[in-house]
Amino acid sequence: MKNAPVLNRFVQIRNQYSLIMVFSCLVLLGAALGCQQPVGNGAVGQRGIFDFRRQARADRIDGAAPQMAFNANQDVQRLNQKLGAYDDDNQMLNTEVAGLKQRLQVANQFNQTLREQLADTSGRIQQIEMERQAAVEQLASVRKQVNQDNLRSASTAGQFASFGGGESPTQFSGGATIRANNSLMKQLAKVDLPGSQVRMDGDLVRIEFSSDRIFVPGTYQIQPSQLPVMQNLVSAIRLNFPKQVVGIEAHWDGTPLNPQSTTHQQLTATQALSVFNDLVRLGIPKEQMFTMAMASNRPRYSASTVKGVNPNRRVELVIYPERFDVKY
Repeated sequence: MKNAPVLNRFVQIRNQYSLIMVFSCLVLLGAALGCQQPVGNGAVGQRGIFDFRRQARADRIDGAAPQMAFNANQDVQRLNQKLGAYDDDNQMLNTEVAGLKQRLQVANQFNQTLREQLADTSGRIQQIEMERQAAVEQLASVRKQVNQDNLRSASTAGQFASFGGGESPTQFSGGATIRANNSLMKQLAKVDLPGSQVRMDGDLVRIEFSSDRIFVPGTYQIQPSQLPVMQNLVSAIRLNFPKQVVGIEAHWDGTPLNPQSTTHQQLTATQALSVFNDLVRLGIPKEQMFTMAMASNRPRYSASTVKGVNPNRRVELVIYPERFDVKY
């Protein structure tokens, strides 16, 4: 629709060009007829009055013929100039029409590209929505599993409460037996894990890591850069504590979470389970470990942070003096 004025102007010039050509032909024809000499009917010396009148008229016509021819030439010259101008306009319009056609072709190609991008974007949106729905379902399943694990962990933790007083051995399900002794202290000096704190806590050995360094902040996703730390931890357990039960405790401070519907209990439960799964994947038998979500109930340090890291946000691997019969 934007090209309609140009096309209308092109048709108008072409019509005017045709009219000028017809008019030029008529002018030339009239000039040619005006230049012809009249021929008398009588013989020489026998002209009548009518012959003299006819001759006089012919003389007047002969005198006016050059003037008419001159005017006709001027008209033809002006018409030729107009025709030349129309030819220039015609050529310019043809060039403009060719340019518009080229722009129209480019616009059509651009529209086709936009349609393809729109279709691709729509497909990606549908794929992302499907992945989001799958993630929501997976999260619900993980939360359900975490709740079940917490119930089992709470039951197990009650059984381990008698370690500190050197009580008589306690039998666990699966054949595990607690023996109150300090043999783990001998192995403590052999543990060398960069980025961790290793200490004795009664009959227990605690290996402490910062959650802010292990996980993506505020999540249960272990950062890929921490894979060497997990591998060193697995090597230390298999070398120094191959038969001891290992508890995985996840702690948090009072920092609010986003979304607010997520509780500290839920976060630490998923963090402990994430470490559990990673250690199993790297070679620790799942029968040797259990998880505990401590939320923000067991702060060990002051509320201050160092370079954005709060030491109360931590994961502690607790090595118990109880031996468990497992095979690597």
